[in-house]
Amino acid sequence: MDRHTEDLITRLPGFGPATMVMTPEGEVPVDWLATGDRVLTRDHGAQPILWIGRHRVGAGDIAANPMLAPLWIGAGALGPGCPQHPTALAPLHRVLIDGPLVELNIGVHEGLARITDLADGVHVTDGDAGPVQYTQLLLPCHEVVQANGFWAETLHLDPDALALLAGDLPPDILSSAAVRRGHAFAVRPCLEGWEVAVLRGVGARSVHLLIRQVA
Repeated sequence: MDRHTEDLITRLPGFGPATMVMTPEGEVPVDWLATGDRVLTRDHGAQPILWIGRHRVGAGDIAANPMLAPLWIGAGALGPGCPQHPTALAPLHRVLIDGPLVELNIGVHEGLARITDLADGVHVTDGDAGPVQYTQLLLPCHEVVQANGFWAETLHLDPDALALLAGDLPPDILSSAAVRRGHAFAVRPCLEGWEVAVLRGVGARSVHLLIRQVA
């Protein structure tokens, strides 16, 4: 695997295979989605997919670089039937968290936490080490979408991601002022690892109490 692909996987969010993403027509495996399809977002209803990135990682790649390995949310880890089957996310993929603990300790009602910071060995684990395919979804704005019964972010085209993807994105997206405006800010405050540690407390509070399920 070349260095560029490694950077895309270890520095950007990515949905693992068979993650069910909600669309206006119902849930669709992320592997089946195509540019132009619409997905349902938490804040702005149905939004079109502007670009999709897909990267396959083999077991040998993960053995050579463990940072490529996904984190797994176990079946039923967030509540009955949520998610319905184990769900893989790229290590830096952020999920929506909320609740009194978030507001009390961080000062916001909802935030985005990296799945790697939520790993607890029970509900979120290292799990299977490959092979795996990651899918990145770029929408007109940074959004959160329904993924296997919880809320997870789409690709945030911030300056770092834009520089990383400059050779991969179509010219019309790279030159779009509307896309740049839509990605000027994250959809929710992005928590640092130490902030998530505060939420979990000395006793490593169970993460299923924090991850926001789809109501």
